[in-house]
Amino acid sequence: MRKIADMNTRGDSNDNLAIEFKEGSTEALNRIYLLYFRSLCFFANRIIDDQLEAEDIVAESFIKLWHKHNDFETLTNIKAFLFITTKNSCLNYVKKMERQTSIHEQLQREHVLFDDDIYFAELESEMLQLLYNEIERLPRKCRNIFKLIYLEGLKTNEIALQLDISNKTVLNQKLRAIQLLKSALFKKELLFLLLLLRIDF
Repeated sequence: MRKIADMNTRGDSNDNLAIEFKEGSTEALNRIYLLYFRSLCFFANRIIDDQLEAEDIVAESFIKLWHKHNDFETLTNIKAFLFITTKNSCLNYVKKMERQTSIHEQLQREHVLFDDDIYFAELESEMLQLLYNEIERLPRKCRNIFKLIYLEGLKTNEIALQLDISNKTVLNQKLRAIQLLKSALFKKELLFLLLLLRIDF
């Protein structure tokens, strides 16, 4: 019963967010931006393999979304628009790069994704977003260290030097973060998400 109540509450919150956005609330736009920006960037980067360009494309998608804010009734519609717009912009970018580099066949083979590929890229980006949400719920100290290790690729000694703490503290906080993540994801039957960061479970 509690799960059903939580789902209903989340649904009401999503409906309210969509209504506020439709009415032109910039605060609602900011919340939608925070909700989808990271997963959209991951999705775009999987298509074009250029992180900075991917972020620009996603930012442009949000601008297009805002210009059409009167057209959306639900958060599902908003999400679909963002992913479709981002996908189309990415494919246009790929075609542009093909023309500029004059190696059409090679880039077509390397970059142009079929519908199934795009579907799985979108699915993976959504799973990554779920994982990021759990990371953000970690206690501040171990969350920061976890991000430095798994998201920024820093080594233990580099983190210790940057934060002015011992190597042992870094390792302890890393282990604590992993244990907390495993516990949280296990309860939600999402433990497999750790594979996205190459963490054994």
